[in-house]
Amino acid sequence: MGTGKRTSKAQLKESRFHPGYVAWDQDGRIFIARGDGVQVIGGQGFGWVILRKSVLDQHVIHHRGRGDYDPTFYAELRGTCWRTKVDWGCEVRVWTIPGRCGMTSRITETLRHDAATS
Repeated sequence: MGTGKRTSKAQLKESRFHPGYVAWDQDGRIFIARGDGVQVIGGQGFGWVILRKSVLDQHVIHHRGRGDYDPTFYAELRGTCWRTKVDWGCEVRVWTIPGRCGMTSRITETLRHDAATS
């Protein structure tokens, strides 16, 4: 399971819709608690993800009436040579700040949780 080409890598973000992170295991269960190191996972939200161009050349992003784009994309990669990994040492926090004329600004901060990069 750990072998194969890397599909994507993301910095994790806590969900604004449910407890836990915008990432799930191979069985579709949302990660509630942080893991350790780099781990193969079932998928992650597209918000802070880097996808390989070669994956996008081979797979179309769509939802086919099954909900959101990101779970559908990762579900279709199961059984292929592609693997999705997450680095539990990184996390993204986002703040939305109301502005003038109904405009909002988003501020993003990346946090490192491991001592190796501090």
